[in-house]
Amino acid sequence: GAGRVSQELASTMDIFQTVIDFAGIDPPENLTLDGKSLKNVLLLANATSPHAVLFHYCSSRLMAVRYGPYKVHFVTQKLADVNKYAQTDCVQGSPKGEIFAGWACFGKTTTAHDPPLIFNVEEDASEEYALPAAEYAGLLSEVEEAVQKHNAGLKPAPPQLGSNNPALQPCKNIMPG
Repeated sequence: GAGRVSQELASTMDIFQTVIDFAGIDPPENLTLDGKSLKNVLLLANATSPHAVLFHYCSSRLMAVRYGPYKVHFVTQKLADVNKYAQTDCVQGSPKGEIFAGWACFGKTTTAHDPPLIFNVEEDASEEYALPAAEYAGLLSEVEEAVQKHNAGLKPAPPQLGSNNPALQPCKNIMPG
């Protein structure tokens, strides 16, 4: 309800499903929606997220998985120095540079991790302190099982946003320019 903050797991993919749920509209039967309705999370004080797992992609590449309080990174992408970016490259809401060292989701600006990096994002929201993978073998096994189940039902689609679209860069239209 109004005036309440929820820590439940959600995704921007949930917006469409939530809106049509509030409107009382059923999605077309031939349409597979990635999102889930957050109607109960928004209306009920004790409602839990409809998500047990969220998958984070860069293009067609699975980068990370959010699993409960954990985020498991299989691949990371090099970022520009955030302090420099905020001061010099994102002046008055218009990007003057790139926050990512490169827009490619594959290649020299990405790093694959084996074993994956594990963070408890409820305790370390900035993802600065990776947990020892050897101590989380059970978690990694559960995440791998979730990834296999996800991949089994995945229906790849062509990109809708194109690549390197300046209008989609972080900070665009956030502040008046």
